[in-house]
Amino acid sequence: MMRKMLCLIVLAAWVGSCQSDTYEEISGEYYFYEEGVHQNVIEKDGLDYYGKLIPCEILSYDYNKEYIIAAQKPVLPCFEGEFAATIHYPPNKDSIYYWIISHEQNLLVGPLTKEEFELKRMELKVPKNLKISLP
Repeated sequence: MMRKMLCLIVLAAWVGSCQSDTYEEISGEYYFYEEGVHQNVIEKDGLDYYGKLIPCEILSYDYNKEYIIAAQKPVLPCFEGEFAATIHYPPNKDSIYYWIISHEQNLLVGPLTKEEFELKRMELKVPKNLKISLP
């Protein structure tokens, strides 16, 4: 009886653990995926968009039908695997970086410093009502 109970507890824990991954459709076929602690990204849906992503960890984001803006702080899992070589960060990886996605221009810009972000935001005419809230 004790063995059956232990098997049921292990099975329930295993099934329950698979339900922790979440996602939210935001705009322009982009999704916010959360796959555990420090494992959240913004990624374009579909196989044709391989590599169109803002890597973990997303600290804050906002969007409308034309743009997505995000603040991101790199964490170790993001620097392992295929995408590590495709993202070129300035030397200080402990900083917060900013990203802009323009749906109309099919453009993903980042990582940017705060100053670069503000300049690019003005250049692309990203509305001021899109805001990034950092803790």
